[in-house]
Amino acid sequence: MTPADLATAIELAREAAGVSADVPGSAVTVRRLDRDAEYALVFLGAQGGPGWIAAVNVADHDVMSWAENRSGETTLPPGEGAYVWRPGPDSRSPLYPLLDPA
Repeated sequence: MTPADLATAIELAREAAGVSADVPGSAVTVRRLDRDAEYALVFLGAQGGPGWIAAVNVADHDVMSWAENRSGETTLPPGEGAYVWRPGPDSRSPLYPLLDPA
């Protein structure tokens, strides 16, 4: 996913959450393991503070899921590697990706 794709994902997440463009945003790429696709996991709000989180399919301009993040804690797993997700017992929501250390 390109930087432009991630910027688009942030804008789509802002629109879905109903927040203004001055709310900080960041995004990471998550590869889906259940199909040949990826999505952007978007965090809106000041780092470590309350905000919103969204899973955005940039190719389809679709906000798949979003939620308020009152704690401000990240939903990314600790460690180094690529972020991946598939629905299953380890994670039922694309807002909670897994770590692929490979």
